[in-house]
Amino acid sequence: MQCIFRIVAFRATTGATMRDIHPQRLRYFYEVTVSGSIRGAAERLNTAPSVITRQIRLLEDELGAKLFERSIAGSVPTEAALEVLRYWKASRLQLEDLEQKISEIGNLSRGHVRIAVGEGFAPGLQQEVILPFTALHPNIHFTVEALGVADILEAVADGICHLGIAFNAPASHRVTSLAEVDVPLRLLVRPQHPLAAAAAQGPLTVRKAFSYPLALLTTSYGIRKILDHIAYSEEEQMIASMTTNNLRMLIDQALQTNVGTFLDPFHVADYLDDGRLVALKVDHPLLESGKASMLVRSGQVLPRPAKEVIDWILGRSRVFAQR
Repeated sequence: MQCIFRIVAFRATTGATMRDIHPQRLRYFYEVTVSGSIRGAAERLNTAPSVITRQIRLLEDELGAKLFERSIAGSVPTEAALEVLRYWKASRLQLEDLEQKISEIGNLSRGHVRIAVGEGFAPGLQQEVILPFTALHPNIHFTVEALGVADILEAVADGICHLGIAFNAPASHRVTSLAEVDVPLRLLVRPQHPLAAAAAQGPLTVRKAFSYPLALLTTSYGIRKILDHIAYSEEEQMIASMTTNNLRMLIDQALQTNVGTFLDPFHVADYLDDGRLVALKVDHPLLESGKASMLVRSGQVLPRPAKEVIDWILGRSRVFAQR
């Protein structure tokens, strides 16, 4: 649904006037606020920084207010920008409610579903849900954003995304968990790794697992926080062969070298099924405490396409179908 937002822009010389603001311009504005810079917004939107800069300047001219202070740290929102951000979020929710009411009248002939997801859940979501769903409903459009846990919560709570799938999401009154499943962490190694044979004797000790090189996620990830907590409590030091925020690099390291990595088995189900990786249990309760949650905004009335996709995820994804 195409929409033009109407905002009152106050100018000292001309007084209050009603101006039409194109939604794409507000979209650029939003991306700059969440990215913290013009360049970051351009990368997220896959466009040139000059395009973002021009649209922000046009928006500032139309509103008669400065929206960002430029600094070495990036683009800092002004007080006016925070007001526009609140307005934009509220307008999106109102538009969402309107679309939902209209879509309920009709069927699944068209629609848009926005999902925020932890990176590791994205491949399974695409293969098990999105591809077969779009084969049946080709006019349903998906937007999928791979984000960290905090950003998933914010995107869902603010109504930017219809639903989120996150690992170890903290409780928040702004979101509701529709489903939660246990997601244990395992040490993943190739069959040639020395620990692969030792695992036949039972779960590994933390000391044994940590005595070999590991490929680790960065400290912003929940999995890494768990491992750091284990290392501290057990007074054991991990041997970091690689640290990255890219899951693909972790998996490739485990596939091709004698470097292990800790992930949940759902991330690598295909590699476990065909024997290219082995999942080893390490004896520590924190490694059994991981949970995957499906989140929606508290009190939100979801459009029909989003409801259908949620049903598909609960019934067809490897992660949630086992609940």
